[in-house]
Amino acid sequence: MNERSLEALFAKAREAKMAAPLEVPRGFAETVWQRYQQERAQEQALVRTSMVSLATALVILAATVGLNFDSLTAPPDDLSYAGDLASSVWGFTGD
Repeated sequence: MNERSLEALFAKAREAKMAAPLEVPRGFAETVWQRYQQERAQEQALVRTSMVSLATALVILAATVGLNFDSLTAPPDDLSYAGDLASSVWGFTGD
């Protein structure tokens, strides 16, 4: 660009009027605050649901281990039932 065209652009820029600053609409802060509270409540509900799910899984695990505790801690010669069960399942598959 040459110097004349730049001077013309600067002259137009000097003549241009500044737009009035935008005003914040009425109730904008309250709307933002309500959205924040709503999202926070949703996140808290998600965390609670996750915790309940995890607690349920732990209870099921504890019940399973508790019911099978004797077979898990039994000496190897006392595992005939587990061996019979495994052989019946293995035999059922045809192998």
